[in-house]
Amino acid sequence: MAPILYLASKEKLAGFVAYQWIQLDWPVPDAILGLPDDASRALSRAVAPILCRPWVELEEIEEIDLTLLFIDAGCPNDFARQSIMPAYETCPKTIYQLSLNAYNFGE
Repeated sequence: MAPILYLASKEKLAGFVAYQWIQLDWPVPDAILGLPDDASRALSRAVAPILCRPWVELEEIEEIDLTLLFIDAGCPNDFARQSIMPAYETCPKTIYQLSLNAYNFGE
């Protein structure tokens, strides 16, 4: 679990995550998803109303032209990658991952 999770309530952390998304100036996602661990799911559910976007389960996605935002509350990199891979099979337009974990792109 990411150390930052110990510092704030879910609601405060959701505000921080939403603020970071806005600061990145990336497109507003069509839907928000969490990785399948409890912390990521809870955090993504709290972020969705702040960004005024629906929270969905990966299995619920039917459209192929969507921009998806995955919230990662600090999962190991391999777990995050394996969790997001099925989303590529549904052919969304764009997939973003906002992680509270240090991510090593060289892994």
